[in-house]
Parts: sequence; structure tokens; C-alpha cells
Amino acid sequence: MIIFFTIFLFLLIARANSYLLSYEILNIDESQMMANAVRFDLNKYNIFDFDGTSSGFLNSLVLNWPNIFGLDVTFLSTRLTAIFILSLIFYLIFLYFKNELGKFLSILVIAPGLIFFSFTNDPDYQHYSSELLSTLFIVFCLFSLKTYTKKPFYNLMGFLPLGLILFSKSQIIPTAISLYLVSGLYFIWKKNFTYLYKMSIFFLLPIIFIISLYFFNIPFRDLIYSKK
Repeated sequence: MIIFFTIFLFLLIARANSYLLSYEILNIDESQMMANAVRFDLNKYNIFDFDGTSSGFLNSLVLNWPNIFGLDVTFLSTRLTAIFILSLIFYLIFLYFKNELGKFLSILVIAPGLIFFSFTNDPDYQHYSSELLSTLFIVFCLFSLKTYTKKPFYNLMGFLPLGLILFSKSQIIPTAISLYLVSGLYFIWKKNFTYLYKMSIFFLLPIIFIISLYFFNIPFRDLIYSKK
């Protein structure tokens, strides 16, 4: 965990400028997700009353963490969320390579990306992006696949968030499905049909559950239209 907090502090200090402390950098998508987060709070977290376009409700729901402490969703809390998720992504990539390359070389692997996200002046990389959460889900799934022989529980958990990509970013759904299919083919090749069965359950469970909630609460076409 020391590596994670080091990554987080590095990103936080590097971005402790106008990005965090003022509104000089505004992004339409970020503002919409913040508005939806406020809307969730006012509507008692009703996911059926949501204006998400291609960004699913999970991207906005995760921004509501300040409400746990009685605080409001702000630009500062939103961009701190972006730094936290980005830190988790880099940390999982570090863990992915650690066993084969060792700690030092794994740090070198993530260093270019870490430096880029810390010091870039491109506004497209300085806001809370709808791709961050889905990327975290994919990296977590890849990490869990890497450790499935040692820690099967983590591998099963990895396919739960992979299924949730349907409700976080519609453009990344093909990537999630591809990863699921490739993983399935691998376990078929290994003749590990028990694991293939469990993997499929964990991948499909959140999809079926949430779609069922939509189906019984709002017209299903509203869910389809909100993803366009």
C-alpha cells in the first residue's frame, strides 16, 4: 500500500495547481457527471432518473462519496476522485508486473504514464473522465486473471466489475466483451470448464441484475436511449 499512497501523493502534488484549486479547466462531460451526482443526492440515489448519454450512471454515482461525510459534490472532490482512480489504475499495473519483473522494474513500467498524467497541460487528461472507471474495471480484471491460480477469489471478483462496464461507458463495452470471450477461450483450452462456468456467472450477474431493475421500473427503451 505504500506504493499506492506514493503514487497518489505524487499525482496530487503534481496537480495541486489550477487543476484542483480553481475552475480554469472546465469540461462539459465532467460537469454533466457532477450534475448527475448532485441529482442522485437530491433524488435519493434514484438510478432510474438519470441523464447519462454514453456515460453510465456509475460514473456519476461514484462522485457522491462526499455525501457519506455530509459534504457536497464539488469540482475539488470530483478531481480528487479522478486522481484516486488513476492512482488505483497505476497501482494495479504495478502489481501486475511485480512478480515477474520485481518492484524496481515495475515502477519503471508505470513511470512514463505516471509522469505524463502528472505534468501534462492537455485539458483532455486533466479532468474526471468517463473512461477512468471502465479502465479501472478492465485493469482489475486483468490483474485478477494474472493471479487466478494463486487466488481464485480475486479472479472471480475481477469479472464482476467487468460486467459493470455496461453501466459506466458504452464505447468500452466491446473491449469488455472481448476480454470476457478471450478469457473464456483460454479456460476452454485449459479444459477448466468449472472456472469458465463461474467466470460467466460473475460477468453476467451484475448485467442481468441491473437490467432487471430497469426493466421493472422504467420503459426499457429509456435505458437504450440514454446510452446513445
